[in-house]
Amino acid sequence: MSKIYLLTGAAGLLGSNIARQLVDAKEVVRALVLKDDPAVAYVPDQVQIIYGDLLDINAMEELFTVPEGSEVIVIHCASIVTMNPNPNPKVYAVNVDGTRNIIDMCLKHKVKKLVYVSSTGAIPELPHGQKIKEVDHFLPADGLVGYYSVTKAQASQLILDALRWCPELDASIVHPSGICGPNDYAFGPVAQTVSQYLNGEVKIGLDGTFNSVDVRDLAAGVIACCDKGRRGECYIMSNELVTMKELYDIINQTANMNVHANILSKGIASLAVKFIKMQSKFTGEEPVLTDFAVYNMTRNNDFDCSKAKQELGFSCRPFEETIRDEVNWLLEEAKDSGEQNEEAEKNAEKTVEEIKERIKMGDISKVIVRKGDERILSIPLNISVAVSVVGVAVAPLTFLPAMISAIGLDCHIELEKKDGTVMDVTNGVASAIVDASGYSDRN
Repeated sequence: MSKIYLLTGAAGLLGSNIARQLVDAKEVVRALVLKDDPAVAYVPDQVQIIYGDLLDINAMEELFTVPEGSEVIVIHCASIVTMNPNPNPKVYAVNVDGTRNIIDMCLKHKVKKLVYVSSTGAIPELPHGQKIKEVDHFLPADGLVGYYSVTKAQASQLILDALRWCPELDASIVHPSGICGPNDYAFGPVAQTVSQYLNGEVKIGLDGTFNSVDVRDLAAGVIACCDKGRRGECYIMSNELVTMKELYDIINQTANMNVHANILSKGIASLAVKFIKMQSKFTGEEPVLTDFAVYNMTRNNDFDCSKAKQELGFSCRPFEETIRDEVNWLLEEAKDSGEQNEEAEKNAEKTVEEIKERIKMGDISKVIVRKGDERILSIPLNISVAVSVVGVAVAPLTFLPAMISAIGLDCHIELEKKDGTVMDVTNGVASAIVDASGYSDRN
């Protein structure tokens, strides 16, 4: 009997790592990915992609329709992660209703195994000094802080309820702590912090702890749960506790830096939040520090992953190794990006100069933007004006979105000569804009 893995959230950091490890193990993988999600570029080519979302029943049916006789294993990673603690209908729809749809599909198509990736946030916090362990129920969720945690608890309870009423369903739940590691193109919280620190943008930190598991080890643990996870059991997958000062020290050592950040106590941080809130009301900008962020850093983040180690063979490399790998990856990305930008700028300048020469040599009378047979913009020009207009291709980024939008709407940019002949320069202008800005129209 052939085996096939169905994976949701495959374009995310965890999902893409799971997909890569399964492909490396020669497994067959089919994945659900949001339409127009640029992160699909990080999903291995060997994975069959189904475009849609958890609320799209047609896409879900396509995902679950496999060759007859296949042994189906479902790994459900997809969710909306939010740091906003307030209720949000979209977050509920994806995290809770989406999980309900996954359960229904698993029952309908008689899958062999379902592994749901929940969160340690779905487990009630214990006082400092006590290790947080797995629980056997998730509702009521009165003691949870943050709407994301509440929805993950609700979804986890859906899994347990389905197991109670449907003996034919086999499912297990994985509770990761924070997730970090190299190749985090979505720039999760740890990657953002490390990147900002490397750029000299971090001046303060909180006197608290956090707990992040290496995504490579977590992916291996989730896959192990598919084979070894017991029906109805939950498994915490976490790492050691780390302070912000320890994180900053690792970054300094790895990047050969000597940056100093002030570590604030919880009391001072909470006081700072009040002033930042007042400031944001006047500026209209999002506050850089919130009560919820302070809570997350100062809560009890000490999770017990011994059950996953004993039953699944889960192991997690030291946090220092993960951060060293992440720092080196970010530094390499910055180097590659700089080289690519330099080359792109040269190509863009060359393209624009070629278009300028066309204008000068061709006696251009108009620049036209056309959609189908309809002219939606026509600008009469003399040579000097024409040259300045085409120069938009290397103008500051504030000018670029309108030009890109025009091209992205199936429009054509044309140069009309005085004799009535037309040159379509859409490709040249688009390439110059994309190269100069680093923008890519994913649609």
